[in-house]
Amino acid sequence: MKIVALGGAGQEGTTTVSLLAKDRRVSEIVIADRNLIAANALAGKLGAGRVRTAQIDVSDAAALKALIADADVVANFVGPYYRFGKPTLLAAIEAGVNYVDICDDVDATEACLALDGAAKAADVTAVIGLGASPGLANVLARRGVDLLDKAQDIEIRWQVSVTDVESMGTSAAMFHFFHAIDGDIPQFLDGALKLVPAYSGEEVVSFKSIGERHAFFTAHPEPVTIPRYIAGLRNVTCKGGILGLDEGVAALRALGLTSNTPLDIDGAMITPRRFAMALLDSLPPPDPLPEPLSALRVTVHGVKAGAPTSVEFDVMTPTRMSPITGIPTAVGALLVAQGNVKSPGVAAPEAVFDAAQFLEELRPHGVEIAQTISAR
Repeated sequence: MKIVALGGAGQEGTTTVSLLAKDRRVSEIVIADRNLIAANALAGKLGAGRVRTAQIDVSDAAALKALIADADVVANFVGPYYRFGKPTLLAAIEAGVNYVDICDDVDATEACLALDGAAKAADVTAVIGLGASPGLANVLARRGVDLLDKAQDIEIRWQVSVTDVESMGTSAAMFHFFHAIDGDIPQFLDGALKLVPAYSGEEVVSFKSIGERHAFFTAHPEPVTIPRYIAGLRNVTCKGGILGLDEGVAALRALGLTSNTPLDIDGAMITPRRFAMALLDSLPPPDPLPEPLSALRVTVHGVKAGAPTSVEFDVMTPTRMSPITGIPTAVGALLVAQGNVKSPGVAAPEAVFDAAQFLEELRPHGVEIAQTISAR
C-alpha cells in the first residue's frame, strides 16, 4: 500500500512516518511537506527504498490532488486545522483517496463532518481526529462504554508540558491551543451541547503516569463527536492544560490575546493571537523548566450489573506528545488502508473502529494503558 503523509516531517508526523516506514505492508511512504529540507532529512534517517519525499503546499488544491491521486490513504498533519482541515479533506475526497488526520479543532471537525455525504458518494473513508485527544481518547471512551451496561458520563483529561512542544512561536499545536481557549466553548452537559467559558472549571487531575496536574475546559472535538455516535450520555467533558504555561495563558486570554480577529496597528494588520505567539517565543523559559511530559486519562461512569461503576484508562507510556499522537494515527491509517472500517464517509474514531482491536494494535508500539474498573 502507498501512504502519503502531509506535513510528515513535523513533530507529530515524524512518529507516524517512522512507524509506517518499518511496516512491511507499506510499499511506499511519501513524506510530503512544505519544508523539503526537513522531509529529506527524515527520509535520510529512515533509509532509502520505500521512502520518498515531495514538497507541497496543501493550499494548492490541484497540486495536492495530483500528489495523492494514487495513494491508498493520505495522513494529514498540516495544522492548524481551523485553516487547513476542510480544504485538505475536500481535496482527498475529490481525488477519491481515503484519509486520516489529527484534527483537534471543533469548528474544523464540524466542517469536515459536513462532507460526509460527499465522501460516501466518492466511496472515500475519512477518519478525522485520530491522534491522542482527539483520537485515542475517543477509542478509550468507546471501550469504556462497551465494558458497561449503560454509560452516563465521560471525562477526558489531558496534559502537555511546555517543553514537549517544538518551536513554540510557530507551532500549529500552539495555534490550535489558543484557538481552543478563545471565547466560550462547547461541552456536552446534562444531555446537550452548552457553551462554557474557555479555560474555566479548573480541576486537579491525578494522572498515573505523571502525577497531579491542573486541567481546564478546552475546545476539543470529543464533547461534540462522542454524543453524536454514542446515545444516552449525560455529560462528555474535555479538560487539559499546558504545564509551565497555564498562568501565562490565563493572563493572555483575559487580555483578549487569544483572538484571531486582526487589528490595525500602524497600518499593519496583526491578530492578537499571532502577537501572543511571538511574545511567548521571546520570553525566557519557566524556571524551573518542567520535564517534557504529556498524559491522557479517560474515565467512563455508568452502570454495570445494576451497580454504579467507573472504567478509567490511564496512558502510562508513551509520555511524550509526538508518540502519544502519532502512534494512533499510524495504526488508524493502516486499518483504513486495509478496509477495516464499517463504511465510507467522514467520521470520528469512536464511530468506525472496533475499540478492543484498535487498542490491541497499539501494544506492539509501546503503548501501555492502565485500566481500572471500580464501583462508585
